Order: sequence, then C-alpha cells, then structure tokens
Amino acid sequence: GDLVLTEEGYKRVKETRVIYVDNLYRIELSDGRILLADDAQPVITSEGVKRVGELRVGDELATLNGVSRIINIERHEVKAVVYDLIFDEPLNYYANEVLVNDAVKYSAVILYWPYSQFIFIAG
Repeated sequence: GDLVLTEEGYKRVKETRVIYVDNLYRIELSDGRILLADDAQPVITSEGVKRVGELRVGDELATLNGVSRIINIERHEVKAVVYDLIFDEPLNYYANEVLVNDAVKYSAVILYWPYSQFIFIAG
C-alpha cells in the first residue's frame, strides 16, 4: 500500500476505494493552500473535528505548519471521483498539508491534480 503522512509519521494505506460524489467544496486558506473535499470529510480545526460541510469562512484548519484561516469556501454541484483511504486504525493524516480525520477507519478526499497537491507517496 501507499504511504501517507500522518500525525505519527508515514503510515501505510491498507486499501483504497473509488467512490463517486455529487458535490465538492473548494476551500481556500490564508496561506494559499486549496483543499477540495466532499461535504462529509472530517477536518481538524482549532475548535475540534468538523465535517467540511460545517466549515465557515474564518474557521482555522490545522496544517503541517500550524493553523491557517479559511478565507473562501465554494460548494460545487459536480460529479467527482474521490478515494477512500483505509488504514489499520483511525488516525489523522495530511491532505495538501491540511490535517484531516479518519474517524471511521476511512475518509474520502479528492486526489486529483492540479486542484490539490496531496502528500501521497506511491509505494
């Protein structure tokens, strides 16, 4: 399996599943990062875990270099392919250097260039 950067270092992905969603959020952060994810994706904020659909402009997301404030959120009604990353145990990992949550042993995040530069290393 592939390796993904987590809070505990690199961890091996046990399984990857392709899923299809009907909406994507484009989240722009004050440090210039862009995160694309479906509304159910859990992310780590300064107030705890929130799903992307619950985020608001001004919320602060945990990143690889500290926290970064959301300066814009756009919801797009589009069909898209996202990938479920399944690990041996629930953990937090970095997607485009933004800390996301794997609360139920998997999370769906978009891994599609050029929209997001995820820390995702093919194994």
